[in-house]
Amino acid sequence: MRYGRQYFREISGSGIGFGYPFDGRCTLGYSRILDTEEVLVALNLDADTRSDYITLDHNLTPPGTRLTDVLHPQHHYTVEDRGGRSAVRVPLPGHTAAILAHLP
Repeated sequence: MRYGRQYFREISGSGIGFGYPFDGRCTLGYSRILDTEEVLVALNLDADTRSDYITLDHNLTPPGTRLTDVLHPQHHYTVEDRGGRSAVRVPLPGHTAAILAHLP
């Protein structure tokens, strides 16, 4: 997480229309990418539970990739194809975070 480039990610509540967050009551997602590894950080900035889709790099994290929340290793997520883009639905209680990575 220390090295690499950072990219803010588009989100969607429905998995159809994606866009960047525009207020403080949303899920904020960004990726750290180093070489061929992508780590997704998801932050629920809202007090209410959210379950948004967050986009990922389609080449590095293609649909079918299984991601593990390194903060809660019992939580696993599968990347989906959402209209030609890779996205993962991340349910988060209010004011919580997840760090998703592909672990061998």
